[in-house]
Amino acid sequence: MLLIKLIHFFSGYVHFSATGGFPERFLNLCSRGGIVLWNLCCKNGVLYANTSVRGYKAIRPAARKSGMRVRIREKRGWPFFIRKHRRRAGLALGATVFFAVILFLSSRIWVIEVAGNDQITREEILEVLGELGLCVGGRKSALTVNELELLALEQMRELSWLNVNLKGSSVLVTVREKGPQPISDATRTPADILALKDGFLTVLEVYAGTAEKKVGDGVLRGEVLISGETVNKDESVTLRRASGYVVAQTEQSLVTEIPYEQTVRRIAQWENRYTLMLLGLRFPLGPQPLAREGLPRYTLQSWLEMNGLRMPLGLLKNSDTLLQEERIQYTPEQVRLLALEAHMTEYARRLRWARVTAQSLRAEETPEGYRVAGRYEALENIGICIEKQGSN
Repeated sequence: MLLIKLIHFFSGYVHFSATGGFPERFLNLCSRGGIVLWNLCCKNGVLYANTSVRGYKAIRPAARKSGMRVRIREKRGWPFFIRKHRRRAGLALGATVFFAVILFLSSRIWVIEVAGNDQITREEILEVLGELGLCVGGRKSALTVNELELLALEQMRELSWLNVNLKGSSVLVTVREKGPQPISDATRTPADILALKDGFLTVLEVYAGTAEKKVGDGVLRGEVLISGETVNKDESVTLRRASGYVVAQTEQSLVTEIPYEQTVRRIAQWENRYTLMLLGLRFPLGPQPLAREGLPRYTLQSWLEMNGLRMPLGLLKNSDTLLQEERIQYTPEQVRLLALEAHMTEYARRLRWARVTAQSLRAEETPEGYRVAGRYEALENIGICIEKQGSN
């Protein structure tokens, strides 16, 4: 039924009415003349029906012989629609462009999702796949899925399995990462644990190897704390990789000085440029500046998301900043705050893994600026594993 309606629509048909005379004779004459009528109905003595354009042209003799008067009520179908709007070229052009865009977009990849990854990031996987031809905006017909999967596995040794599932304009990449790797030869290489700093030992736990020091001993930087040599009962020596946990009471000083007058770099001028990203293509929105050496550029990407999926439509913002050097004279209060801030920042960096047990801080104003000196005693892990010389 639907196919017949489509044929009538694209070939065009006429909806007409017939009044007076003898309707039965009219219908018989139409049937005898091979004129096809459909959707027949009669309302208030008026006969309504549909027929083809050729059938309506041949209906006049039957109407005259039966005494019926026929009149076109409506012309329907694609030919009449085109004829009616033949002077509106923009409408036809718009329809053509619309279908062309739909065809183009349906042949491209819109969304690429990655599932099953844990250690390796989504961006790393997409970068490798992009080099092999699988990217947002790429042609689906250009993809050879089996070959793509094999090449991707060759380049990403961290993966044991990769599957590319193409559905419509979206691609689902499912991966499986390899399990724990066997112990490498580097972990079997004989090594000693040496002291990284000077101090007094407070904790010495030996997991593998022989302890060369004991708790309470003072050690210097570079001394062996746990040796990788183990003497057996038969006085033979076994070389292994020493392992253990060593904590020592250390002492260190930290001095920070900030002058009154400093040279700083400030942002003197900046320019923002925007680029529209669509299906892997980039369309600059306005003139784009040339990247100049030494001129910092900051980029920010924002993507359209629907139902948790990132669509291939986004905006790229490039900000170029022009920095200018400037001499600044700080007040005594400002330079004091700057010195304290810089000192505490360095203190947090150096002792972030240690537990400070005692500290003393001295801050004083100098002719050039402000000086902060600190002395800190802390408990920290000072053991570092160093391979033995000549070991393979």
